[in-house]
Amino acid sequence: KQWYQRRVVITAGTCVIFVINIMIALRTRYWVWFTHFTIWGTLISYVNISYLYALWTNPNVLWLHETNDAAYVFIFLFSCPIIYLTVAIVIILCILPPVLVVLL
Repeated sequence: KQWYQRRVVITAGTCVIFVINIMIALRTRYWVWFTHFTIWGTLISYVNISYLYALWTNPNVLWLHETNDAAYVFIFLFSCPIIYLTVAIVIILCILPPVLVVLL
């Protein structure tokens, strides 16, 4: 049961972080170095910190395949292509309404 809950939480958290950053990027009028640094830095930092945390909590996480460890869940999720599709669809569905309001 915890395995599925962790997968949903990590996937939802990833979607929220990406949607918020994309919405900030769409609302930004003037792109300066600080804007690039914060938006791209947030996305890159999220993935890197999550991956490093997974390795730090369990250094053998890359070789374990059937564990209920939360660290393994992150690495397992981002090795599955369906997660990328899920995140992309959720991002598009979340960003579509505000974009349509501006365009129409």
